[in-house]
Amino acid sequence: MGIHPALRASLELDTAACKIKKRCILEGELLVWNDDDGRIEPFHEIRRHVKRSGQFLGAARDSPVESSEHLMIMFYDILLLDNIVCGVETHDERRRLLQSLVRRIPGRTDIGSREVIEFSSFDAAERLSETFARAITQPWEGHVLKGCDDPYFSFNGSRSFIKLKKDYIPGLGDTADFTVNSADSEFGGPCHDS
Repeated sequence: MGIHPALRASLELDTAACKIKKRCILEGELLVWNDDDGRIEPFHEIRRHVKRSGQFLGAARDSPVESSEHLMIMFYDILLLDNIVCGVETHDERRRLLQSLVRRIPGRTDIGSREVIEFSSFDAAERLSETFARAITQPWEGHVLKGCDDPYFSFNGSRSFIKLKKDYIPGLGDTADFTVNSADSEFGGPCHDS
C-alpha cells in the first residue's frame, strides 16, 4: 500500500499522458529509501515496512520505522505492455520501452542502473570487477548479467542471464572469521581462526 501513490504518479495512471492503455507487467524490487541520508537502506530493512499475511515478520526487536524512511520501487524490466509481449524483445529494446514508460521520482521510483561491458574486449574482466566492487559498496545486492540482444524468455532451454552476488562467491558473502584471543587451558590450549 505504501508504494501505490508513487506507482500511480510514476506510470501517470489515470492521466492523458499514461502510455498503458489496457495492461502492463513490469519487473521491479521494493526497497526502503531514507530521505535524510539520501540512499537506499540495506535490504533487510524492508521487513519493518511490509507485512506478510498481516504480520510484520522478524521485526519485533527492530527499531521503529523512521519518519525519513519509506518504500520505493526500482524497476528492472518490462514483460508486457497492452498487447505487446515484450519478453521476447531484446534487452536493449525492453530497456528503451521501460525508460519511455516510467517517470523517475527521486527516492520513490527509479530504473535500475545499467552498464554495458563488451566481454570480448581486453579489459572486460577488470571492468566487471570494478562495477561489481562499486555494487558491493553501494550496498547493492549484486548484478544481473544480460546480453543486450537477449530476450527475457528463452524458449530453447538456455538461461539468458547470470546473477552475480557477493553471497555466491566464496570469501565475499556474509561470512565472518573469528579469533579467540584467550582460551581456558581446560579446552586444550590456544585456538586458531575457525
